[in-house]
Amino acid sequence: MFSLTLARNTKLRSILFLGASILLAGPALSEQSELTLDAAVALALAQAPEMAAQHSAIEMTDALAVSAGRLPDPELRFALDDVPVTGPDAYSLTRDSFTMRRFAVTQSFPSAAKRSAEKSLARSVLGVAQAGLARQRVQIAQSVAQAWVDRQSAEAALTQLQELTSQFALQETLSRAAMVAGRGSAADALSARAARAAFEDRVFAASANVQRAAIALSRWLGEAGNAALAAAPNFTELPVAAATLLDHAHEHAMIAVYDSKIAAAQSDVQLARAAKRPDWSAELAYGHRTAAFSDMVSLEFRIGLPLFTKHRQDPQIRAKSAALRLLESEREVELRMHRADLQSALCDWRSARLRLTLLEGDRLPVAKSRIDVAFSAYRSGNGPLRSVLDALADSVELQLADLALKAQLGRDWTVLEYQTPAEQAP
Repeated sequence: MFSLTLARNTKLRSILFLGASILLAGPALSEQSELTLDAAVALALAQAPEMAAQHSAIEMTDALAVSAGRLPDPELRFALDDVPVTGPDAYSLTRDSFTMRRFAVTQSFPSAAKRSAEKSLARSVLGVAQAGLARQRVQIAQSVAQAWVDRQSAEAALTQLQELTSQFALQETLSRAAMVAGRGSAADALSARAARAAFEDRVFAASANVQRAAIALSRWLGEAGNAALAAAPNFTELPVAAATLLDHAHEHAMIAVYDSKIAAAQSDVQLARAAKRPDWSAELAYGHRTAAFSDMVSLEFRIGLPLFTKHRQDPQIRAKSAALRLLESEREVELRMHRADLQSALCDWRSARLRLTLLEGDRLPVAKSRIDVAFSAYRSGNGPLRSVLDALADSVELQLADLALKAQLGRDWTVLEYQTPAEQAP
């Protein structure tokens, strides 16, 4: 049966390999290479401190799992038995035949059910840590991908505005010339100047947006975040079919974390139930007496008697079972929320794609034609400069709206792209 996670393993391995290659390449990346979206994600996954923290958590739980379900350490005991404290032999260690020096080794044997449950719980706790690593990997991948998209969008907006600067400067020059020639008014000239100044203000704001976007990307990538960006992937095509994404919503990293927590809670219930099984221990003792008396050996067995389970073990079992049901309910809530978020992201992505098609296929060409018509009318003396400025302003707004829609499309695409947990291998 098709698995969304398995379907992406090849790409994920490629991304992780790419991240290792980037780390080996060092600072030269920012100077010589264009930073692709996959390379940015790979580099962040390879060097993010959050990932190192999760790896340490896995290492810790893996180390603790080794001792789970093992027999307790044996005990070595030393004792003086039957030393008289009254009579003529008081405090003598040699005259009374009962007095002996005893050496004993004791070994406890917890029930097999308890030891098995401890092993299962340790494995489940390790699974929780591994699921946490997968969740962290998905969160970092989405955050870095969106930071990459935001920076590319900000740079595209700045480039677009800079290309339009000359048009506003030309309109200001023409309006002044028309005023001097008596074909235009001072109001037209002032309007053109105000439009140019307002446009320059937008250029300054766009430049600041680029700097903020670069800082956000560098938060994950360091100096490599300042490298030139490569072309974006095709955001108009989903990485995986929408139906497949919805069918495999349960494979999302957050749901996998709940699955691991539920497995750990089930093991906890088993451990609480195992407490109703008796533990036992054995002790082998050697008693040494003086030469006048024989040495002695004794073997003792002890068995626990869980007789009061109603007030001891049963409440623990009920508490652990309630915790398990709580996690199962929380998982269902999280799964429903995730499916709703996934459907919303798909809806937003489809909407952005349709709006882009309309904007680029109809509204932008009409806006360009409007500028040409208004400008031709103005040059021939059949139209006011105000019409040119209005058409130019509307065209600028539409072009920026086009860039904003592309950015939204890219952000939605990254959310849908990084849905399943990456491979568990670091």
